[in-house]
Amino acid sequence: MDREKNKEKEARTANSGYVAIAGEVINRRSVLLRNFVLNGKRF
Repeated sequence: MDREKNKEKEARTANSGYVAIAGEVINRRSVLLRNFVLNGKRF
C-alpha cells in the first residue's frame, strides 16, 4: 500500500514540474511575442 502511494506522489510531483516548466516556456514566448509586436508597431 505505502509503495503505491509513494509512486502516486512521485508522479504528481513530476507532473507539476512539467507544468511549471511549460508555464515558464509559454510565459517567455508570450513576452517575446509582445515585444515583437510592440517593436513592429514602433517602426
